Amino acid sequence: MRIVIGCDTDPDREGLVGPIPAGRLQWRGVEEGIPALKALLHGIHDSRGREPVFTWLLRADEQVRELCGEYAWVVGAHGALLKSLETSGDELGWHPHFWRRTGRDGSWMQELDDVEWQVEMLRSAHAALHPALPNGVRSVRMGWNYHNLRTFAALDALGIEVEFSALPGMRTLFADPPAHRENLFDWVSAPRRPYHAARSDHRRRAASGPLMSGPCPTDCRTGVWGRQCSAAPRFLRHIRQWGRGPQTVGFPSFCTSG
Repeated sequence: MRIVIGCDTDPDREGLVGPIPAGRLQWRGVEEGIPALKALLHGIHDSRGREPVFTWLLRADEQVRELCGEYAWVVGAHGALLKSLETSGDELGWHPHFWRRTGRDGSWMQELDDVEWQVEMLRSAHAALHPALPNGVRSVRMGWNYHNLRTFAALDALGIEVEFSALPGMRTLFADPPAHRENLFDWVSAPRRPYHAARSDHRRRAASGPLMSGPCPTDCRTGVWGRQCSAAPRFLRHIRQWGRGPQTVGFPSFCTSG
């Protein structure tokens, strides 16, 4: 069995590493966390004597461009670290979010409606990140696992080889998404094994295709374990909020939107 370990290299989250100045992104998780993890795992080998390798998915999107100055900022700011990761056998990929400023206060929200903006942002961010990486961009995991037909097709057109955003059987995006938009996606019908995505629906299997989708093994649809985990307090709080309990019972790793 082959296992792909993909790690999103997002900026720090408030409350996990201390206060973050308003209007800025902080990257201690990249600067300190990645070297610490690599050091921790050094000396661990598989049955063939190989150390674990990672696909580090670099943030490059509109929020990074606006707050840091350019889409591929993380490459310029952490070039030495990224080079050392590649030397150790790791891969550098892409992790774009659809954060977009909105409203009178300029708050950041997940863009869901403006698909033209989504596609153009992907194209612009890729144009900056692809030549900045020694081996270009081959792998992608979308921010909050979000996709629609056109964003998936855009990655295909950009030459992405592997896309692993799918969370089979899981959904947080419904016809009436909450006003506080984040962590919204729909993979409820996606296959549970790697597949070539159909052009008519990225959640369906095709006989062949240039873009391979590698689902994350996260769902557990049946059994006592699924029912117990889906009854966790935080999960129940969202069920009460949305009124969708019957659609989500049995998914212990069901992702919530807030």
